[in-house]
Amino acid sequence: MHEISGAIISITLVMAAVFVPVGSMEGSTGLFYRQFAFTMAIAIAISAVNALTLSPALAALFLKDVHGAHTNGEEIPVKKGFKEKFFIGFNSSFNALTNRYVGGLKFLINHKWLGMTGLALVALATVVIVKFTPSAFIPTEDQGFIAIALNTPSGTTLDGTQKVMKEAETSLKRMEAVRFVTAISGFDVLTNSMSPSKGIIYILLKPSKERGKVKNLDAIMDEARGKMSEITGAGAFVFSFPTVPGFSSVEALDLVLQDKTGGKLDKFSGISQQFIAALMKRPEIGVAFTSFKADYPQLQMEINDDKAGQLGVNVKDILETMQAYFGSAQASDFNRFGKYYRVMVQADIIDRADPSTIDRVFVKNKAGDMVPMNTLVKLSRVYGSETVSRYNMFNSISVNAIPKPGFSSGAAIKAVEEVAAQQLPEGYTYEFSGQTREEIASGGQSTLVFILCLRFVYFLLAAQ
Repeated sequence: MHEISGAIISITLVMAAVFVPVGSMEGSTGLFYRQFAFTMAIAIAISAVNALTLSPALAALFLKDVHGAHTNGEEIPVKKGFKEKFFIGFNSSFNALTNRYVGGLKFLINHKWLGMTGLALVALATVVIVKFTPSAFIPTEDQGFIAIALNTPSGTTLDGTQKVMKEAETSLKRMEAVRFVTAISGFDVLTNSMSPSKGIIYILLKPSKERGKVKNLDAIMDEARGKMSEITGAGAFVFSFPTVPGFSSVEALDLVLQDKTGGKLDKFSGISQQFIAALMKRPEIGVAFTSFKADYPQLQMEINDDKAGQLGVNVKDILETMQAYFGSAQASDFNRFGKYYRVMVQADIIDRADPSTIDRVFVKNKAGDMVPMNTLVKLSRVYGSETVSRYNMFNSISVNAIPKPGFSSGAAIKAVEEVAAQQLPEGYTYEFSGQTREEIASGGQSTLVFILCLRFVYFLLAAQ
């Protein structure tokens, strides 16, 4: 044991020096690697304890003296069976291999330049492989589930969106790989907001063996895109969900365009469309998409403050009345049959379907008199966005991009950076978010941990 105890301890410390720094990584990457790293380090330590204590005791019990007996100093030959011959042959082969290995080490010691040259070539090959190997964060897995974010022209009613969704649902059900199709109208999954012109379609796929000719997830998504392109009056974004839930809503690059100039949203929307068009020209990008639009028909309400003051009407009362009639307002609540119910106030459908219905709306002034709303409020038709999001306190537009098959997410990220440098004008910038942001942050951290592992291993080997 005194011959191998030092080697066992040395190997254990070197292996631990590799895995322990990996367990110190922070963020989501550290969360992925921490359990694996500490499990391996503890397993190696347990293996070392076993090799130094239990294994020698078991060896003493199992190993027998296979040499012949001795009489008067002479060895009495023992009949050798198949097992004995096998072990004799194994020992001879192992000794020959050991001798060659020792001879090779002596040759490299006598010719140090050859060993250093080989080490330099290995280091150079490592750098080249790391530089040119496609990088990715979390591999995309076939979860048997995809989705389609559908949007109809701006201003489309919920009834019109439902008709398009029904057509899309019927077309998708004809796909051989599809098991179930569920369509939900009026919801934008990309911005997590309600919109009558948006919808989401969830597609549950059959098990891989039952999908027919097309089994690959990317090929099935391409087939779904082809089906959606046949539907007029609708745009679609086909995507799958992240392998690890919680990072993003879709399995794609997440980036946010920011307007630091505080300009108009219609100009910002045009810049985002030009940016997406440039992305689509890159070979690394399969699909780029945003659900943001700034051309929704809207009514802009202007309140005549001076006239409201003359007639004794509070501006707050005007806004609350318009909210109750044309939107909704909670008036009360009650409990019945063990359940909680809300009492909502809202005008009937026919009384809020047209701007002219404001002529039948009145608001009470301070004297208790009813004042016609159309004498205080002016409605004008404008175009704008349904939802406005902010990122770092700036107006922002979310963009999703799916790498083309054959390209990694790392290559797609580099393509986005190059396009942004060329296309975004002054005052407009971008930032990655979600899973993409984590992927970029993990890259530099992995390099630092790798260098730290090399340094620990070097110090341990030098200390021996």
